[in-house]
Amino acid sequence: MKRPASIVPWREHMWEVDVFGGNNAGLVIAEIELHHEDERFERPPWLGAEITGQSQYYNGSLARHPFRHWATAQPVTAAG
Repeated sequence: MKRPASIVPWREHMWEVDVFGGNNAGLVIAEIELHHEDERFERPPWLGAEITGQSQYYNGSLARHPFRHWATAQPVTAAG
């Protein structure tokens, strides 16, 4: 279960922040839309680890193997 995303402005960009509940409670993912792949941006101080391309964070993967079942499940803020 994922709550509706919050839009968080930071510098010249908007971040879409997803807070998960249910079997994925404790997982928070922040996404930024860039104008081009090589665009530079300042990372907010609240941003966690980069998760782009890590398939365990894809919605389908989270449905099959929820965050609460991960061996190191703990509150996480991630960027993707």
